[in-house]
Amino acid sequence: MADNSNALGLIYGIIDPRYGVVRYVGWAQYTVRKNGKYVTLNDHQTRDRRFDRHIKEAKKQKSRPTHKVNMLRSILASGFLPMPIIIERNVVIERERFWIPIYRKECLKAGTELTNGTDGGECGHMTEDVIKKLRKPKSEEGRQRMKEAANTPEALKRRSEINKIVQNRPEVKKAKSEKWAAKRKQIIREIRKCACGCGETFECESRSKRRYIRGHNSCGRRGGRGFGWHHSEQTRAKMQHPNDPKTKGSKAGKNNGFYKPEVHIIETRECACGCGETFECEARSKKRFLNNGHRNRKMKDD
Repeated sequence: MADNSNALGLIYGIIDPRYGVVRYVGWAQYTVRKNGKYVTLNDHQTRDRRFDRHIKEAKKQKSRPTHKVNMLRSILASGFLPMPIIIERNVVIERERFWIPIYRKECLKAGTELTNGTDGGECGHMTEDVIKKLRKPKSEEGRQRMKEAANTPEALKRRSEINKIVQNRPEVKKAKSEKWAAKRKQIIREIRKCACGCGETFECESRSKRRYIRGHNSCGRRGGRGFGWHHSEQTRAKMQHPNDPKTKGSKAGKNNGFYKPEVHIIETRECACGCGETFECEARSKKRFLNNGHRNRKMKDD
């Protein structure tokens, strides 16, 4: 393998959106070989090229199941996407030794572990001691401590912020829309008749509890005085008053449902404003002494 100790590159990290922390720290070289020639890439091209290789490695069934590969597979299986970031630019590979311990502490605070098998600077080659340490089962106390750290307010807030960023990515939105489109095809739809009695029909899902067309739920027996409400002839007759000028006619006076001859005695009175006009009202009325519209006239005369 070529000596990359003096080559320049960048330090990148892979964020786990479930915890909101960097769970893998790596170094990528700017100069790469393409078609027999050496090409220098910029920061984003270098980061994306290395990140794509990690994703391809995780998707391959025959790849070695390292801690990093298992982490990427679990993220993809849960419906999330890992997020690459640039930590430091124009550095040598030895700078991994500075950043890896820092992110190990951050992962422990969030209730998880960094997936780097070494302390950095070896181009990813794990020693036997590191492999034995990774294979060693965790104690119950360690698992409980990690679980408590993952549920702290700081960890939950960090996961929420990362989750919002991930959910707004175009590829995540596209995957969601395809998922819902496939679900809609499996949903059974049926045509129902509106329960208000209008005779119209509407289409809805078979599992839906909907019974009315929009706007018809206030009609009929269950509705209130809203859209489509109509009073019966008997109710209209009861609502009309014998002395109301708007309702005089067939439903006024004796034809009114509330009419009582012994109570509704009509008499003629002279307007108290001095105009000489007369008006009709009930004999039991104790407040009316003026014709309609003559109240202001009396005040002006006074």
